[in-house]
Amino acid sequence: MALQIRYRRADGRTVERIIHPAGLVHKTGVWYLVAFHEESSRVYRVDRLRHARETGAAASRPADFDLVAFWERWEEGYAATLPTFLTQVRLGPLAQRHRDDLGPLSPRAVTEHGLTADGWVEQTLLFDTPRVAVAALLALAPEVEVIAPDALRDELAAVARQLIGRCQTTGIVSPEDADVSPPGGNHQDMTDES
Repeated sequence: MALQIRYRRADGRTVERIIHPAGLVHKTGVWYLVAFHEESSRVYRVDRLRHARETGAAASRPADFDLVAFWERWEEGYAATLPTFLTQVRLGPLAQRHRDDLGPLSPRAVTEHGLTADGWVEQTLLFDTPRVAVAALLALAPEVEVIAPDALRDELAAVARQLIGRCQTTGIVSPEDADVSPPGGNHQDMTDES
């Protein structure tokens, strides 16, 4: 069945159109509606649909349409339009283990350059933006060393200094001065189970 929809675009504008649904795709927690509008394929985020109603007309799509093949091509093209930010880092063992557990902050791509004798690994990480890189690397602290670019290392250090300043002015006790061991165990035991 063809649908008349009202859709909020990424730029905030609302558009109305008649579409011919071809399939639904679920990707990283988001549903997408693949449809045809004026003979061309489109992808709509379902959470941006403001209104939808059946038109009474049958939906039409090309007989040879393959949703899986379409989605693979579309996703590859979409990824090519995203902003990118490369950084070279050294990560300690705990940071390595949690690097991909950061949800939307996780790097989009990782290239490993080898393990060093101290158990740390040098990696090139691809993030969407410098801001995302800073947030992700802070989440992996303290087992993070930024090798390049210099601007990221400087930004990370500036954010760390701001955080330390806030903690010192609010009277928060530093970890060195506090007993942070859980009852019946040590701090290392707690991190090994995460």
